[in-house]
This record gives sequence, C-alpha cells and structure tokens, in this order.
Amino acid sequence: MIAQRLNGTESDPTVSDAVFAGEPLAALFPSSVDEMAKLISAMPAKSSPLDAIPTSIIKSCCDVFAPLITKLIELSFKDGVFPSRYKTAAVTPLLKKKGLDRDNVANYRPISNLHTVSKIVEKCFLSRVISHVERSPCFNQLQSAYRRGHSTETTLLKLANDIYCAADNKARTLLVQLDLSAAFDTINKDILLIRLERSFGLTDSTLNWIRSYVGDRSQFVRMGERRSAATSCKYGVPQGSVLGPLLFTLYIAPIADVIKSFDVRHAQYADDTQLYISLNEASSPLVMDRCFSAVHRWFTLNGLSLNPEKSETIVVGTSARHRHEGEISTVQLGGTDICISESVRTLGVTIDRTMSFDQHVDNICRTSFCHIRALRRIKNLVTTADLKTVAIVIVSTRLLQLTLVRHVDV
Repeated sequence: MIAQRLNGTESDPTVSDAVFAGEPLAALFPSSVDEMAKLISAMPAKSSPLDAIPTSIIKSCCDVFAPLITKLIELSFKDGVFPSRYKTAAVTPLLKKKGLDRDNVANYRPISNLHTVSKIVEKCFLSRVISHVERSPCFNQLQSAYRRGHSTETTLLKLANDIYCAADNKARTLLVQLDLSAAFDTINKDILLIRLERSFGLTDSTLNWIRSYVGDRSQFVRMGERRSAATSCKYGVPQGSVLGPLLFTLYIAPIADVIKSFDVRHAQYADDTQLYISLNEASSPLVMDRCFSAVHRWFTLNGLSLNPEKSETIVVGTSARHRHEGEISTVQLGGTDICISESVRTLGVTIDRTMSFDQHVDNICRTSFCHIRALRRIKNLVTTADLKTVAIVIVSTRLLQLTLVRHVDV
C-alpha cells in the first residue's frame, strides 16, 4: 500500500474509498471460437508496427486464427496472466496543434501503438468486467467517457441544463475547468489495484490478470525508421489500449464523492472535469475554493498532477443578471488568483458568459470555410461530384456541433 506525505502527515489515498459490498468478480469465463470470430471480423484492417502478422491476414484467415487466439485467452484468464510479449508499446509523438514549436517536447502528444492481438485479448476481458464495475455503487455515474449510451454530448447537455436551471432561479453559475497533466501516464499501479479490489470487487484471478496486465510494461519511441531503446513504464496505463480508459475512470472514480461532499456539481469526460456552483449566496466562491483545494489534495495523494494556474474559470448567466450583480474579475482557487474568462472551450464547444454560443458558431463557420476553400487545390484532380461530396461531409460533421448547441439552447 502506497502512502504519500502531504503537509507533514502520512495519508493513505485509498482509506476514504467506498467499500464494495456485492458479489466479487473472482474468475473470468473463457471465450468461444464464435465470439472470437466476431471480434476479429469487427477489427479495423489497420496493422500495428509491432505486429508479426498483418491484421489483414488475421481477418482473411479468421477460421485459422480464431481457435488459436481463443486458446490463448482461455489460458490467460485461467492463470490470471497477460502475455508478456504484448506488453511493449511503440510510441509515436505527434504535434498537438499545427504551428506549435517542434523543438518543445511538451507540444507533442504520445500516440501508443500496441499489438493487434493484445487489443483482441483486452476486448475479451473488457466484455467480462464492464457490466460488473458499472453496476458497482462506487462507479461515478457522471463519467460519460467510454460508456455505451454516453458521450461528450451527454456531458455537455447536463452541464448546460444545470446552468439554465440556475438561470431560471435568477442565479449565475461559476464554472471551473480543471487541467490535469499527463493523467493516463501518472497513475500509481499499486493504488489502482487496491482500488479495484476494495471499491469494485475484482479479486482472485481477475485481479491477478489486471496486475499482470499493468505490470512490467515497456515502451520505445519511434520516428520513421528510427527507434529508441525500450524503457520500463513504472506508472500509468497504456494509452491507445482498450482497457486503459476504463482503468483510468475507475482510478479517479472516488473524486466524485469528494466533490459531492461540498454540494458542488460536476461533469466528467475522461480526464476533463468541470466543477460548477450556483452563485446564489455570497459564500459560493468560498465553497468552490474549499472544494477545489480538496480535489487538488486528492489528486496529489493519488499521484495525479492538477495545475491551478492552467485551470480556467467563467461566470455564466443572463446578460441582465450580469448587469444587475456586477462583474467578477477573479476568483481564488487553491491560493491562486484565477482570472475570469470571457469564454472557455470544453469538449469542442465554446461556452461564453451569456450562453449565446455566438463565438462557437463563428468558429465552426470559419473552420468549415477554410476546409472548403482548401478543396480548390484538388479541383482539377477530381470530378465536381466528388468535390461536392467531400464538401458536404466536411460541413455536415461540423453542423452536428451546431445541432448540439441548438439542443442545449432549447
């Protein structure tokens, strides 16, 4: 058990976690050849640079590979051991945004490539644990990422609905967007395993399998034909994996109880967390400050890095309410004065202080225009009909965002 020192005292990051009281998930039932054939057929044809056999061959020879992979999974689940040869990741650094300084390492996003067979094994494991952990009372129901029937849209709709309800009660809303650094890469594996057993009832061979899955992993950086030496991954869950997102959401699930204890609302999508509270009392900013400090402390105890300076805040309300109650220029969070923004961008949508979405609509129109204008470079290479098809696809995908905004506004 990992104990970390904070403010001169020893604290166990899992001591306040809710305890699972149901029937534990101790064993995993084996796969079948039919199930494996369906998984292989549904796989994209793209291969990983680590694959010894191209994915296209596995798919075209499904009748040969399905029984072999089924047997591999049967032995893996029975012994609680993840195959060691699939624990290496090839990391390709990609620039986060066009125009950023290419000499600054922080401007790159590491994209992990894993063995294709590894992902098949992970999907099979996921199908056996997902219903169990989602039924657990410890599961954060406000986490919309990686859940069937949930998406960025459900997160945004809930956030907007709560803001509008506060406006109906003649109150503005203080919204804080938290910024986590390399969230997937800083997970403490020992804490993760304790939390999976204590709060989600994963025990025996199931827990041993996850222990084997996250343990003794390595990665190397790949740039073109060149690659670095492999290095051990002591922390984190593999990005680009099937199980990594689920393990991360289970790892940070207790943060919901921390936030609720202050009567502060929140919405989450993966590591994107929004805290918000109605400004119907003079003490509301102080409550938010205390909640933020508690959240900051929880993240620190659990090995995650929260950046108060990079957290964004906005006060949202009607234009009349802003004029009546005056403007708020700063709010103190965790001892840091954070300037109130005119707008914030969350999950692809720009929210302004009056929820007009004018800036969001302008951004979508500008982006669509730039993409359509760029088509002139290929207009002599394709037919007019194909150009129209591409233009419609480019615009329609962005109009979906406008549809969401219209949903929210209604």
